[in-house]
Amino acid sequence: MDQFPEMDDQSRTGIYLITRPQSLSVQSMLHYAQLISKPSDKPEFSKYDFGPEENLKVYGQLTPPVWDLTNITTKLTFLVGTGDYFSTVPDVTNLKERLVNAKQVEMKVIEKYGHTTMVLGVENYELMTDLVSELKSESQLY
Repeated sequence: MDQFPEMDDQSRTGIYLITRPQSLSVQSMLHYAQLISKPSDKPEFSKYDFGPEENLKVYGQLTPPVWDLTNITTKLTFLVGTGDYFSTVPDVTNLKERLVNAKQVEMKVIEKYGHTTMVLGVENYELMTDLVSELKSESQLY
């Protein structure tokens, strides 16, 4: 999942998996596949596509509705690694640009970090502690 596996402490994978069980349905995987198969020049966040007939029953239209990202008005901070195959810097940049009504949108790019490095990273402790402290100090929430 990561472009730079040397950044991850692979020996912690088993501990992570038994202490932080993650569930994922087949429908979630299919929805992800639907979303990433959209043309890269026209990305959109739409609800699950059941097919025209079922979409009509579920959504009242032939195609799944697209989520209106302009409804998001909160402050957001994205942490994205340059080695993440699933959540790439260009994808997060595109998302950031579409959140036009968000209170504030920041993107912190972390060099050589991949999808699992945020949890299994060799150099995580100081980096994550510093990031959380920085975000906390910028926020009104404690």
